[in-house]
Amino acid sequence: MDTVRSVAASLCVTLIATGIFSMLLPNAGWNRFAKFGVRLFLLLSLVSPFLSGNIDWDLAAASYQTEADAVRSALSELSERQLLETFAANLEESARETLESAGIVPDKIAAAVHIADEQRIDITAIEITLPEGQRARAEEAAGLISETFGMQPQILFSGNLGGENGG
Repeated sequence: MDTVRSVAASLCVTLIATGIFSMLLPNAGWNRFAKFGVRLFLLLSLVSPFLSGNIDWDLAAASYQTEADAVRSALSELSERQLLETFAANLEESARETLESAGIVPDKIAAAVHIADEQRIDITAIEITLPEGQRARAEEAAGLISETFGMQPQILFSGNLGGENGG
C-alpha cells in the first residue's frame, strides 16, 4: 500500500511541476522546444515508477483470497442447508398429498434428509403422526409411504381423535 501512495505522491508532484514549467514558458521561438521538453518530462515521470520495478502488484492478495474462501465456504453451507430444508418440506408435502388422496389425514409429517454425495439426497427418516381415530389405518399409511418413497416410515399417534380436518 505504501508503494501506491508513493506513486500517487510522485504523480502529483510531477503534475504540479509540469504545470509550473508550462506557465513559465516564453512565447518566443523556443516555445515549441520548451513545450516538447515539458511534455517529455511529464511522460517520463509517469512511466518511470513502472519501469523501475518498485511497484508491488501483490496488494495483500493472500488476505483477499482467505476472505474469499471464507465467504465461499459460508455460502456453500447456507445453500446446502437451504437445499435440504426445501427438499424436506417438499417431501413432507408430497407424503401428505399421498396420504390424503387415500383418505388418511395425518396430524404431522416430519422428514429428515441428508446429502449422500454430490449427486444424491437421501431420505433418513419419515415420521408420520396420525390421530388416535385412524390407528386402524396405520399399516395402510405405512404401506403407501413405503411404496411411494421406498422407505418404511415411523408411525406415531396423537391423542387427537379426528385429525387436522376432523373434530
